Formats: sequence, C-alpha cells, structure tokens
Amino acid sequence: MEGARRRALELVAELAGDETLTGTEGPDASRRLADLGIDSLAAAELALALEEELGVAVEAPALDGGTTLGELLRLTAEAEPGPSPGGRGGLPRAVGRLQGFADLLGGWALRWWLDLRVEGAEHVPARGAAIVAMNHESALDIPVAAVACPRRITFMAKRELFRGPFTSWALERLGGFRVERERYDLRAVRIALEVLRRGEVLGMYPGGTR
Repeated sequence: MEGARRRALELVAELAGDETLTGTEGPDASRRLADLGIDSLAAAELALALEEELGVAVEAPALDGGTTLGELLRLTAEAEPGPSPGGRGGLPRAVGRLQGFADLLGGWALRWWLDLRVEGAEHVPARGAAIVAMNHESALDIPVAAVACPRRITFMAKRELFRGPFTSWALERLGGFRVERERYDLRAVRIALEVLRRGEVLGMYPGGTR
C-alpha cells in the first residue's frame, strides 16, 4: 500500500496547495485537514478521488476537517477496495419514479392555482446533463420548478424535509434525494454526480435555505 499512501498524500497536497506534504521528510501526521485549508467541498473531492483512483471507499463519517493526516493514511491502508455503495452509481432506484404521474395528476392544478407563466424555458437544453440552480423563496419552489421545467428534475433537498416514512417515500419518488448540510455529505455528492453522468437534470439551491 506504499503507492496508495504516496498518492493519497499527493491528492491532499494538490487540494491544500502545499507541496511540502510529499517531501522526503514526510508530513506531520498530527496535522488536520482543516488546518491545511481543506474545507467540506475539498474533503468530498478528496474522498471521491481516493475511491476513483485507488479503489478505496472512505465514507463521510470517517473523513472530515478534523481528520489528521495520520488517520487519513491509516484509513487508506485499511480500506477495502471495491465499488461504491448504493448501486446504479449511487442513485437510488426509487428517486423520481412517480414524477411523471404526479405532474399529470396535479401539475395542471398548480399551474391554474398560481396562474403560472414560464419565461426562458427555451434555455434549458433539450438533452444532456444540466444543473438548474435556483433561489429558494418558499416551500413551493420545488413543485413549481418541477412543473415549469420542460425536463424532469432530480432535486437535492435538505435532510430535514424527509420526516417520517411516508414523507421520505413520497419525496424520493417525486425526484428528491437528501443532503446533510451540517457536514460534507459524500453520498449526496455521489448521487448528484450520477444524475449528471446519466445526462439528466440536477436541481439544487446553492443558497442552502430560504
């Protein structure tokens, strides 16, 4: 695993912009990722790179800003090589299965109730991967966007919306998948990347709340 250890350090050095980490002296094993300037997004990128390049799956609970270099190298050495969890590239089978039916059943009512008028729909590409990044103003934003967009959208939605078994069941089948905003959520990143890899539309609210 010496080669894997070396590559893991190179990945950290690239993200941190610190070439001394790969020097002959070796890194200070007590240094934390956060101290190296690696934020939650960079930590997710690091975990994905470890999986794609080295074939080791490092899950979110095991890697965050408090992880030291020594712990990271130990995780890399101990991790079992293998495919990423989740199946279908991480995209749950249930996501979006009832979106077309829901639009057919209730889309007309939402359009009528809100007197919905859509401008700029022609700018949404007819095919291929796309991201619809929106401002978040009310709880109606997701259903309105789903109705207004000429293509089906798979949404990244905050974990707090998935309360109870029925709500979770409904949200997933209407095209939503959960993200934990308090820490980097590698599972949500995997799902988002898989949506784009499949040439579909990913909906998200960069502001994070309304």
